[in-house]
Amino acid sequence: RYGLTEGDLTDLLSMINELGEDSEEPAEQHIHVRDPDDIPILAAALDGNADYLVTGDKDLLVLADEPAIYPLRIITVRELLELLAEQE
Repeated sequence: RYGLTEGDLTDLLSMINELGEDSEEPAEQHIHVRDPDDIPILAAALDGNADYLVTGDKDLLVLADEPAIYPLRIITVRELLELLAEQE
């Protein structure tokens, strides 16, 4: 779908595994989220001090410009791939 080879996916997952961190139970956040099922995902990203939350979920993407989540950036897979391509 995104033109990634199996090697690209393996590299991306390896990087996530190497650089990612496990998070504890997320604290309650005071941000309006349209889908309650997304609250733990957003809370984990915020509590874990993530730089990016990569998703295709429209209920999360609408929060991309929400000042209360700064400096977290909510982006699409395509945006992530563009960021990674800029770093090459």
